[in-house]
Amino acid sequence: MLDQTPADKLDQIPLWKLRESPALVEAAIRETQALAATDESARSLLHSIFLGADRDAEFTRYCKTRDFAASMRLLKLFDVKPIDRIVEVGAGSCFFSWSLSRAGFNIEVVEPSGEHVTGTGYLRSRSDADQVRIHNDLDVWLSENGHYDVLITKNCLHHFRPIGFGLASLRRRLKNEGLFFSFREYYADSAREVAEAVGGHPLAVRYGLYEWPYPAHHYVESAELAGFKLIGIVPDGYDGNCLAGFNELGDPDSAGTEKFDRRLARQPQETVTAFWEEVKRNRFEGGCERKYTRPQVMIFRKAAISP
Repeated sequence: MLDQTPADKLDQIPLWKLRESPALVEAAIRETQALAATDESARSLLHSIFLGADRDAEFTRYCKTRDFAASMRLLKLFDVKPIDRIVEVGAGSCFFSWSLSRAGFNIEVVEPSGEHVTGTGYLRSRSDADQVRIHNDLDVWLSENGHYDVLITKNCLHHFRPIGFGLASLRRRLKNEGLFFSFREYYADSAREVAEAVGGHPLAVRYGLYEWPYPAHHYVESAELAGFKLIGIVPDGYDGNCLAGFNELGDPDSAGTEKFDRRLARQPQETVTAFWEEVKRNRFEGGCERKYTRPQVMIFRKAAISP
């Protein structure tokens, strides 16, 4: 007898069609750029992720954002210096790394896509980007020797399948005690939230692009299984959430942001404790808090593995 149960929201998503494809991502964004000429929603989407057709204008605009200023501030709070060897993995169109280079930082990018808009193509074309070393072949880069002081990802880890394996592979390229900053991840804490996040994604279902969110503790547990140690959390609400969604509306609590910066610099472990306490309340005590468990940034250090 056939099951006549109506498909729920998650079953209605054609997950088998979602795939990782640099060419498909490029095509989706170029089509969205064409639509933006007459479609305000397309124009707004591109503006929110710095993928408008005028690449020079978008790079210049990002460099002046609160997102970049807050990112710089957090790097400095953890004593990251311009002379340090830094790598951004999954750099996409590379506007963040280019901005770091302009600020005098020693930055390299690892991005498998060489596409012009959504990959490293445009960055390669800039005369002021010659100080940024670009790696498009992930396997070659992973197999090389030499170590970095700092690893950065932005909206990237949820594309690793599985996350722990990907991070263990990256860990090899970090120095002992090296820092890892994971910015702006993709979160969900239930099947309903997954269905809403993937089904409501502006590009995933429409263009068949792979997206899949996870609980924050899954990212942390995967990273720690791969040999990292969580040392700091930047929670939801910090600096007007400018790091979670390129929010440029202003910080409604600048005094609170400054206070949190001092706390993070002096006692970062307190934020880790707050994170795990919130995880416990949400998972086992019926809580539904989303402050530390919707972090804008998760900060790790490469941990020693006992023999």
